[in-house]
Amino acid sequence: MLHEPQGKLLGARSLPLGHNACVESFFGTLKKELVHHRQYRIREEAKQDILEWIEVFYNRQRRHSTLGYRSPAEFEAIMKVA
Repeated sequence: MLHEPQGKLLGARSLPLGHNACVESFFGTLKKELVHHRQYRIREEAKQDILEWIEVFYNRQRRHSTLGYRSPAEFEAIMKVA
């Protein structure tokens, strides 16, 4: 029986299946800019803080290289017009 390869060959590199650099970058940023600087007493407190960070800061203000150094809100507005 043949086994499936453990990664996909993209260019000259082999990446693990399900690799998603944008998602990994998002969670790294979330941890670095928010979670590692706080101590939460309960899970609900953490959920509320993270949702607020995503909605108020990450989606409206933070610039993203993959979006031409625009915030997701700016990028969406441009895409609606186009």
